[in-house]
Amino acid sequence: MADGLVILVFVILGNSASGGPFARPLLPEFWRTIGGVLPPGASVDLSRSALFFDGARIAGPILVLAAWSVFGVALALALGGRIMNPVDTEAAAAAGAAV
Repeated sequence: MADGLVILVFVILGNSASGGPFARPLLPEFWRTIGGVLPPGASVDLSRSALFFDGARIAGPILVLAAWSVFGVALALALGGRIMNPVDTEAAAAAGAAV
């Protein structure tokens, strides 16, 4: 379930709204709105500003990427800190394979 949500948000929506091949003002309103707050769009904005505009207006994309990084670390610490017993994991995998 979570994998599908991540793919939907970051790949389907993020890449479509990133503004990579086209400038963001040329995108439809929905894509223009969400493009700057998702990591692919912020990365494109940061790269474009650094390469073509001598680093002008890079604070916004850096803040967006930093916020997503903090959110990801917090989520990983909250959900990924479970200690699993290898024996239980192996037994569950074997039981699933036997069915």
